[in-house]
Amino acid sequence: MDVTAARDETKRLVTSQMSHEVGQVPPGINDSPDDAAHSTSAAVTGPGGPEEEFLCGVALSVYQNSGDGGTPTNWGIFENQKTWIFNNIANGDKCGNSNDFWNLYEEDIERAAALNVKFFRLSIEWSRIQPRRGEVDLEAVQRYHDIFDVLDRHKMETTVTLYHFVHPHWFEELGQFQRPENIQLFVDYAKIAFRHFGSRSKLWATFNEVNVQTFCSYIYGSFPPAKMFQFGAAGHVFLHMYQAHIEAYHAIKGLKGGERALVGIVHNFMTYEAKYPVAISAAWVNPIVEVINKCWGNDLTINFLTTGKFTWPSFFSKEWSWQYPEGRPPCDFVGLNYYGRGMIDWTLAPTHRRGDLTTDMPFAAYAPGLYHAIASMAEIELPIYITETGICDHTSLKRPAFFKAYLDELVQAVQDGHDVRGITMWTLIDNFEWAYGFDKKFGLYGWSPDDPTNRRTLHDTSKVLAEHYITLPKRIQEARNKWAARKLEGSVNPHHVPPPEEQAKDLLRHLHVREAVHTGQVGVI
Repeated sequence: MDVTAARDETKRLVTSQMSHEVGQVPPGINDSPDDAAHSTSAAVTGPGGPEEEFLCGVALSVYQNSGDGGTPTNWGIFENQKTWIFNNIANGDKCGNSNDFWNLYEEDIERAAALNVKFFRLSIEWSRIQPRRGEVDLEAVQRYHDIFDVLDRHKMETTVTLYHFVHPHWFEELGQFQRPENIQLFVDYAKIAFRHFGSRSKLWATFNEVNVQTFCSYIYGSFPPAKMFQFGAAGHVFLHMYQAHIEAYHAIKGLKGGERALVGIVHNFMTYEAKYPVAISAAWVNPIVEVINKCWGNDLTINFLTTGKFTWPSFFSKEWSWQYPEGRPPCDFVGLNYYGRGMIDWTLAPTHRRGDLTTDMPFAAYAPGLYHAIASMAEIELPIYITETGICDHTSLKRPAFFKAYLDELVQAVQDGHDVRGITMWTLIDNFEWAYGFDKKFGLYGWSPDDPTNRRTLHDTSKVLAEHYITLPKRIQEARNKWAARKLEGSVNPHHVPPPEEQAKDLLRHLHVREAVHTGQVGVI
């Protein structure tokens, strides 16, 4: 079904019901008379590949920029609760409509286009598509088509994420991903979404950051359902979400048009280390760092995506594992989210090293870590899209240094033979940053919930990214050509990664801005 046909079919379904009601699932929506044979990974050429221009863009979550539209969700309810006596969200913030991308999408996509964006990542919100079990909100479906129409008009490639931390409250009440029998409910939703939007995007990510979801929900307690130190539950939810990815992959591939889709998953790459690895505190810090790296860092995910084996270590019970019967699980690409490195002090609090480029988040920006993340994820032997990176900086002064340092590492990684096909910067507009509320400013455009005009203001330093996006595709192609030449010459030694002290100094050399202490004016060194 092409774009026009998909849109026309949605309009037909909308007009067949009462115009402002949520309708029952149309007959056959969960049936599959047009399904293709049950499929595994197929050789699909993805946008931004070696023979195509590298993709430069922005990423956003519709929930973080629009809320849940009044439909009960796990996050909407969580925001209004307390854990013990504390607000679940900083300052007692509520997402509400956030910056209202849902209604201002046309202007916001134009703002993205002004930054030379050609690649746009957004989430399909399950709660908007299926506000109640067994029902599909066709007006929400139409709104997504409207959004895709504007993206098409600006000639932007899109990548969609089916699950970005948020699900309908009815799914929460059924036990969400804690119960394996609920996997099919997610698969049914994935099929509905693909039937409606399969022709609108070639790149489909099933889940965003399963490692972050399980850690924050069941160990740290900062995501719903706000559990703490429930290692067993964390492991089972982790596995069930990966199993849901496998099932959703097969379901999408089995639908009409599924053979042309790239279906992948997004992982947040984070390495953790002790700030004082040989101090007395190492006796308790190092074992904790080892566990975090093994489970919620990168080891478990990379091993699963390469072998199909999921192993959950022993904490207070026996180690257990699950093996996907067909070996390597199906996946067409990996989305890589990388922001910085995790440093832990003797109190187990996040910290950083002297000389690091600090941010407003509890971790430092660390450009060489992006190279390491790309090289590590390349072990999976799938195309890589950097689906999130960015800097949280309320002053916006550190952005030029960040852009240059991180994009230089990206180019070097491609020059060393790693198949990276696109990058989407987090994020277009300041928004609701989960448990941090509205305090954390990642947006290329500034926005405040306290401004009644809902105004977006382009940071001057964001213009630096627009300039990078003009030249980056050419730089990437030159890097690919250099790699090809090195292969012909037989010289393919990996990029030398300097020791941490040199890395920090190198990053600081990119920092060309400072804030005058007494005048408050910005100067350039």
